[in-house]
Amino acid sequence: MARGGYKVIVKGFPYFTTSSIVDWMPVFRHPECVQTVLDSLRFLRDQHALRLHAYVVMEDHLHLLVSSQDVSSTLQRFLSHTARKIAGICQDNDMTNMSEVFRTHCGQSPRRQHQVWQRGFHPKVILSHQMLVQKIEYIHLNPVKKGLVAVAADWPYSSLAYLNGDNSLPRVDPVAL
Repeated sequence: MARGGYKVIVKGFPYFTTSSIVDWMPVFRHPECVQTVLDSLRFLRDQHALRLHAYVVMEDHLHLLVSSQDVSSTLQRFLSHTARKIAGICQDNDMTNMSEVFRTHCGQSPRRQHQVWQRGFHPKVILSHQMLVQKIEYIHLNPVKKGLVAVAADWPYSSLAYLNGDNSLPRVDPVAL
């Protein structure tokens, strides 16, 4: 079962997911934190742990459209790995306010030193072509909706930027329903 009780139960379909930073801290204003997420997605895709269909990394959250043999387990590992890396980046770069928030959210657990991501990744199974198109459009238009750019293609951390020729970003896999 995924953190926060979310469980993916329909196998063989893509999922739309949302993962948010605790207290909506804007960690992804820092390029090193964004790069951590992009590198991790690239690694999982290259290792065939998931198929990456669409994505956007916003300032304080990310949306993914992915499929995998075990979406819950794969995303749980992804979130755990990136949390450790992001917490380390914040500590190493003296981002004291963020480091303190991450420590505060881990509660009394003796096993955890920080909590970077809010619990759960809110998976929504994509069962139709119409829903697939709607979620991809939502992902790509999210920076416009949030007022970060005027045109979706101008946001540098999305699958749309990859599709428009930015080969430094993780590749996307085709998906059809």
